[in-house]
Amino acid sequence: MVKITGLTAFYIFTVVYMCGGVKGTSAFGFHTWNDPGAFANGFRGVAMVFTMVSTSYAGVEITAIAAAETKNPSKAIPIAIRQTFWRILYVYVVLVLSFGVTVPYNDPGLKLSTGALKSPMTIALQNAGWKVLLIYPIQACYLKF
Repeated sequence: MVKITGLTAFYIFTVVYMCGGVKGTSAFGFHTWNDPGAFANGFRGVAMVFTMVSTSYAGVEITAIAAAETKNPSKAIPIAIRQTFWRILYVYVVLVLSFGVTVPYNDPGLKLSTGALKSPMTIALQNAGWKVLLIYPIQACYLKF
């Protein structure tokens, strides 16, 4: 629940930030999708991402195998498949969209930083003018100063 709450908070931040709701920033909408662009290196860049992302989806069939071990597989398998679909949509797809809106792919923080500072969430908060307090072992705690 902590992760889902954190993701929901970031999604709300993304909408507020892109609509100009953060003090000192103007509304920019989907500006980063035009400048520098949504797809680095064109089709080659998209193909490279798909090869890396495919490993994330490699274990999805385990859901069906685990559901088949239940007392009523005909009821459990459709529920498990629906839950998996919504989880992939909420956690992966919406998160990538939020990153794409708030952080351009050529942001220097994505290449030069280390640790938690390399996180697109952290970079988005820093670009919005928020200071980020790093605490170990908790990688990042976001505070508005």
